[in-house]
Amino acid sequence: MYHNEVLDAYFEVLRVAKLYNDEVFLEDEKEIIKNMAYATLYHTYPNHHQILTGDSDDTDVRDLLSRAALLFKDVKLKFVAYKELDFESAWLFGPEGIDFYEKLEAKEIPGGHMACHESGEAIWRNSYNEDSSFIYFRNTSLGGGHGHQDKLHIEIWFEGEEILRDSGRFTYKDIDERYRLKGSQIHNVPIINNTEYAECRDSWIYKSLPASMGNTFVIKENMLLFEGFHCGYMNIGVLLRRRVVAPTSDIIIISDEIIGHKDHVLSQHFAFGKNISLKTESNVIIGKGERCELSVKSFDENGEILPDIINSPLSRHYNQIEETSALKINTRSSYFLTTIITKNMVNKKTEIIKEDVYNFSYETMLAKDAAQGYVITRNEEKYGVVLIRNDVGNHSDLNGIRGVYGLGQTMVAAFHKNPEYMTVLKW
Repeated sequence: MYHNEVLDAYFEVLRVAKLYNDEVFLEDEKEIIKNMAYATLYHTYPNHHQILTGDSDDTDVRDLLSRAALLFKDVKLKFVAYKELDFESAWLFGPEGIDFYEKLEAKEIPGGHMACHESGEAIWRNSYNEDSSFIYFRNTSLGGGHGHQDKLHIEIWFEGEEILRDSGRFTYKDIDERYRLKGSQIHNVPIINNTEYAECRDSWIYKSLPASMGNTFVIKENMLLFEGFHCGYMNIGVLLRRRVVAPTSDIIIISDEIIGHKDHVLSQHFAFGKNISLKTESNVIIGKGERCELSVKSFDENGEILPDIINSPLSRHYNQIEETSALKINTRSSYFLTTIITKNMVNKKTEIIKEDVYNFSYETMLAKDAAQGYVITRNEEKYGVVLIRNDVGNHSDLNGIRGVYGLGQTMVAAFHKNPEYMTVLKW
């Protein structure tokens, strides 16, 4: 939100300077401002609102993108902006600006993978249309006072519907709600022993800023891996690792792993969109929204775990707060905790099962606490995912499931396409 506030201030300088035929910025400085506009574009949900990270509000940014398209005569920015200037922009730029904007063509921007290495973010979407699917991953510095404890946080949209969300911030006052909404336990992150990993000193200052590291953002054969680590629990001998694997845009595997001592409670929290209702059917959580239905299933190294359905706060704007459904999953003394979220097909059953990982070279099953294997079947689609905890090679090379093998820590296979080998997303 504050990026966008500053961007709007630059737009006003550019607008007024043009009225006086003045050049207040060098060309490379204007390019920086244009890049800021593209950063705003990339950090939008399918509904055109800015990503609700840190102390941000849930605000539509098409007015900013419209001004950017007009000021820079940019046909790509016009595609993701308003078709016609919004009222405030029309008031600012007048009849001449309205006429120019109307004649400016709009050139479609393709979806895809955006790796923001400096900010520790990764964003994937299949288009910039309102019915797109979208994945956002964040593992970076807590930043200044506006930063939240959201290392390894993930958000998901299916077909333009919000599935996993951020919780917003509600207030800056030094009250319980401020700390709760800044804290890790209402973000979509892994948690150890139900404790915060970065204690607050006051409403703005953290007592410590544990490091993020090891971010890996990969897309290969349209299969996705977002991975990261953070050191927030190193004082108790735990380095946290999260792997987000997407064999396709609406099958998401979220696997959290303890590197170090596993004699702790490892938890996951997932806050769902406002329109998603959750219920338990057998050993599966079923979520239903306005546009789609989804299945959620969780596992640790011993097998299936049934999540608890709870409520979690949501504050889309300052001084406004409500609650939506969420899941809390707990396991004790397990190296990993994995949750799989799959969009269901109409009138078709989704099956998610865990399988032992087989080592072809030595003809043996890998230990349950060393390797994870999953098969997700949906209609004619069938995907396999293999996650190895340690390095591969030596006595643990060529691992796989269902007779398909590969040499890598994170691997995926589309079994319905009869692959010869696993697709290795990370060696």
